[in-house]
Amino acid sequence: MDAPARAAAAAAATAAEAAALTASTAATAAATTAANAAAAAAATAITAAAAAAAAAANAAAAAAAV
Repeated sequence: MDAPARAAAAAAATAAEAAALTASTAATAAATTAANAAAAAAATAITAAAAAAAAAANAAAAAAAV
């Protein structure tokens, strides 16, 4: 393999490596975003459930007081 062909092969390998790194970074960012969204949704659901339970307890206490 002559020098220009070796240089072209090295450039192609470098470009492929850069593309793989970019794809990996994008996949990691997407997974992190999805995990954060799931955690936020879970926290929201837990908060809503706690508020509903508190409201039910208050309603029961008010009914018992009557």
